[in-house]
Amino acid sequence: MQTFNGIDLARFARICAAVKSKTGFTISGSSGQVSGKGITVGWSYDGVSVLVLTVIKRSWYDPSLATIEADLAGLVAGSVNMQNYKTGKLPVKYDLRNLRMGKYLIAQLPPPPASCTSLQRVYAALKQPDPSVLFPMDGNDQYGDCTFAAKAHAVTLYRGLVGQSDIMAGPQVVNSYLAFTGGQDTGCTELDVLNDWRQNAFDGDKIIAYVSIVPTDHQAVMHAIHLFGGVYLGFQVQQGAQDDFDAGRVWTPGPLTGDGHAVFAAAYDQTGVTVLTWGATQGGTWAWWDECVDEAYCILPPEAAQPGFCPGFDMAQLQTDLALVTA
Repeated sequence: MQTFNGIDLARFARICAAVKSKTGFTISGSSGQVSGKGITVGWSYDGVSVLVLTVIKRSWYDPSLATIEADLAGLVAGSVNMQNYKTGKLPVKYDLRNLRMGKYLIAQLPPPPASCTSLQRVYAALKQPDPSVLFPMDGNDQYGDCTFAAKAHAVTLYRGLVGQSDIMAGPQVVNSYLAFTGGQDTGCTELDVLNDWRQNAFDGDKIIAYVSIVPTDHQAVMHAIHLFGGVYLGFQVQQGAQDDFDAGRVWTPGPLTGDGHAVFAAAYDQTGVTVLTWGATQGGTWAWWDECVDEAYCILPPEAAQPGFCPGFDMAQLQTDLALVTA
């Protein structure tokens, strides 16, 4: 048995393999830290000895690694609660005056591409490829502020698409949410949040408008992500959603829990969509989308007024219609 300062290196290798299996994280090099899916793994390694290993934001300095091994066994078995997550989207609120996405897509608009991701464009523009940095938790592990966290993620993405870095601080997002709810952690309807955003600035800007999308119209969803960068959506949470999130598994249909959650979709392909939530990215199949998503909106941010931001969208007609419904 090879050891160093009482550490069984073979056991440590098994632990590292288990960490990779559970989280996808690879522990290599002299030191480092990786985060995602509610987990942080950090290490310091001099090539022979493991000095510190931190898993799920807890540290052990037990030379035998027994404590690490025991807790990691629970992590792999799913018995450790790695992260608390909140939801907070209230039931869909309907308004017959809502403008519809399909009306403003010009007739000459070609079909959307088979796949599209706004995330890679933002990562490249901001030289930051870590979604946990760009799209953090924003208090959604303590409050039901998902409708506001999704707004903050949308702001970061929209501004990133034009080369501007803007990541709202978590307390700022929470304070905006509590100011909107009158200080109570009640959750929000997406429609109320969007109407308020059109009338009152959030992180310094008001949106121009928003248009609703029929959730089952996949082509409209794809157009919204391709033309505007993303879709602000709400869904009914399926059983096992948080476990799948922690394990890095794509969301698929399942029995519904009765909870609603707001997220921002920023990519799609033929298999499904990628959304921003709980400080990370999360995939969902189109079958999941059809089963769980109950509302979807294309947001026209201030950046949409810039030439070339949204080719294929009839902005002039939307402005005319908007003046009529808000008169």
